[in-house]
Amino acid sequence: MQSCMHLHDLLPRFGPSEVCWTNRAHWGTTAPLQFWHGVTTDADGNVTGLRLSDNGLNGSIPSGIGILASLQHLDLSQNLVSGSIPSDLGTSANLQHLDLSQNLVSGSIPSDLGSLPDLGYLNLDSNELTGPIPGELSYLRRLRYLALGSNHLTGPLPPELGVLRLQALLINDNGLSGRHADQWRAGPGADRGPGVQREVHGAGAAGDTPCSGHSGGGAGSEHESPGECPAREGRLRVERPARPGSP
Repeated sequence: MQSCMHLHDLLPRFGPSEVCWTNRAHWGTTAPLQFWHGVTTDADGNVTGLRLSDNGLNGSIPSGIGILASLQHLDLSQNLVSGSIPSDLGTSANLQHLDLSQNLVSGSIPSDLGSLPDLGYLNLDSNELTGPIPGELSYLRRLRYLALGSNHLTGPLPPELGVLRLQALLINDNGLSGRHADQWRAGPGADRGPGVQREVHGAGAAGDTPCSGHSGGGAGSEHESPGECPAREGRLRVERPARPGSP
């Protein structure tokens, strides 16, 4: 039986040559890192991106991942990643895109994620996360897409998130309480540009009306610029302004 490399063996060693991933091209070889599947680097060879979505990964996210000081894009979505989100992700000061959706990630959302000044896209949808939504996420002033749906989160939606200029907020299928839509609309920094509509609902939340929603897992791709937010249907809908002259 082939030896299976767990995700906690991934960094900083980048793992052995034999892994049970769907695509393991060049991993564990002497090839330059930019040729390894899912890895992008800058001109100096620093790792700027790890795009390993839907690749058969398992195990936990390595606690040393914060040593990748140049990391801008981390996508581990649609795998079997488990364990908690390491708090030292909050030291990845250049991180712009973080997607851990559709995994088995558990524990609470680290408040340290509020220390990522350039983060524009945060997708933790469809996991096993518990506890409250940390108010420290309000420090993410460049955040445009926030997906926390289909977890086991509790408590109210922090009203301080209203300072964010979000284009998309997904909090469906949790144990959240309170009138989320009212709290959100009360935020002084909410941007209601022409043609943009927000509908925020949380299943099981007092005063909110559940609707059939799209989880948002796997949203975004390496072709999207940091902070660019795709339109999504369901519990939150973003309607783009029509182009001039269009019907």
